[in-house]
Amino acid sequence: MMPDEFLPSVDLDFLESQILGCGKVLLDSKVKVGNTTSYVLDNNKAMHKRLIIIRELKVNEVNFENATSLAIRLGFMGALLEWYKTNKNWKDGGYFEH
Repeated sequence: MMPDEFLPSVDLDFLESQILGCGKVLLDSKVKVGNTTSYVLDNNKAMHKRLIIIRELKVNEVNFENATSLAIRLGFMGALLEWYKTNKNWKDGGYFEH
């Protein structure tokens, strides 16, 4: 499934700074393979529940759905909404039913 082209993208640097700043991620767990970056949460749950995966659509851009799900999961939704408000990376035309 392709991401909605009208939804905003999020800067990878911003997203990584929020992930590392949340205090829930092992600081030395970052692994980058191609356009995918992963982190591991610092807790005792099963590995598949601890894995954070970010996939870049373009260089240094993460899609809306991936960024928002990470913000909800790691507790930085307020900072992400401020980022959306400040950067206004929304695209026109995707909000109407035809």
